[in-house]
Amino acid sequence: MRSKSIVLLALALGCGLVASIGISQVMERRNNSGTPGETEAIIVALNDINSNETLTAANVKIEEWPKSKVPQGAITKVEDYEGKRARQKIYLGEPIIAAKLIDTDAIHQASIGIPKGYRVVAVRVDAVSGGGSLILPDDRVDVLVFLNKNPSHGILETQTKTILQDVKVFAVDTAFQRNPDQDEPTIAAKTISLLVTPEQAEKVTLATELGAIRLVLRNGDDNQVSDAGGADSADILGIGSGANRAAEKRKAVASSQISTAASGMASATKNLLDFIREHQQTKATVAKQDDAPWKMMVLKGSAIEVAEINSEGLSTVVGPTGNAQPQAPAQAEPQQAAPEEPPPTEEPTTTPTTDDTETKPAPAGPRISLTR
Repeated sequence: MRSKSIVLLALALGCGLVASIGISQVMERRNNSGTPGETEAIIVALNDINSNETLTAANVKIEEWPKSKVPQGAITKVEDYEGKRARQKIYLGEPIIAAKLIDTDAIHQASIGIPKGYRVVAVRVDAVSGGGSLILPDDRVDVLVFLNKNPSHGILETQTKTILQDVKVFAVDTAFQRNPDQDEPTIAAKTISLLVTPEQAEKVTLATELGAIRLVLRNGDDNQVSDAGGADSADILGIGSGANRAAEKRKAVASSQISTAASGMASATKNLLDFIREHQQTKATVAKQDDAPWKMMVLKGSAIEVAEINSEGLSTVVGPTGNAQPQAPAQAEPQQAAPEEPPPTEEPTTTPTTDDTETKPAPAGPRISLTR
């Protein structure tokens, strides 16, 4: 029993020695990091400072902090923050760090954020034309222009026209970066800068001089370009459901022109086909007439004989009973068929008699009629 107690006692003494050595080292490290009570004066926020807000004596102060708790980059001198703005929101009591500040001159170097090939054009706005103060940097808008009737400038009627769609807002007043921690959800802007191409910048500038510009806020995920045909007084004062009649009229006219052109082509095609068919039928009729046989009627007293002569020269004689009797072609028949008028008939002659009897007419010769 005595030996076991000695072992346990020695083990406890060893553990205590190790613990005391560790505590001594920790206390020594703390003493080496700084003398207790040693502080350093730094600049801290006197209240919440919004993004792009200038640092002044009214929103910052000097405060003593333990030297061991001073963050790296903390500003300790007044001249280090003079003329600078907050890059992001700084909260009450937060140390002012150089990385969170930006020079005032750098704020106006907005050209760094303009992509190549684009321009930034400013538009003067108010609470209404500026989207009800809801437009912020990086939003997407449509640009509309209201034009009064001015024939000298080519404006034949009072109208509103959409000149640009899905345009990015580059800056609102002087703020060209959206602050996610911004307390104010809106900005009562006086000017809104748009990121556009050179051609679009020309349109915006001309529209600004000719009429009144209005910006229409749109969904940032909506990149569809609509076919807006514009609006005039007739669309407002006209009778109807408020549909865009001007656009409907243009579409109807275009559709009618296409239909008329298609109908004209179809009509021309039909007329051409009808002409070809009629020409073919005419040729067939003429060819059929050419193949029809000639008919020659020979009147012999009360008897009638009909002879048919076809294109091959064959003749068919049809007797009084109507039975056809083919005959060999004769060389003289074409000469007989030539005269179209019947031969002159002989005048009747009288034969004198000794007993003074009546005179009888002489028998008439055969008559020939040629038909087809």
